[in-house]
Amino acid sequence: MHQSPSPSRSSGQLVRRDDPAVPIVGTLERVTGCALLSAASLGRRGQLELEYGGETRFYWEEQRPVREAGMLVFIDDNGLEVFESEVVILLEDGSIVDPAQARTAPEDVPDSGD
Repeated sequence: MHQSPSPSRSSGQLVRRDDPAVPIVGTLERVTGCALLSAASLGRRGQLELEYGGETRFYWEEQRPVREAGMLVFIDDNGLEVFESEVVILLEDGSIVDPAQARTAPEDVPDSGD
């Protein structure tokens, strides 16, 4: 596999850097919700004991991708967490686009003609 010359205009499958055969299936997300209660009681030592009603209301408008150290956290096809710095884009032609290199590469500046 070879490095693609134009990473900013390339799209393909997000995969693990250390094993491009393992696709990334999504981002790790944080969603808040309310687990509905059906009853409550006090235990022997005074602690609350809750009985859940079997339903949780999720607040989807509050859904946010998880970031650690400023990087997105992805989930691979094996269910493992993978940091943004550990993924690359695999193009149909087999070439690899490295987002980390694209972020550090200087912007395309038109030639001044000098």
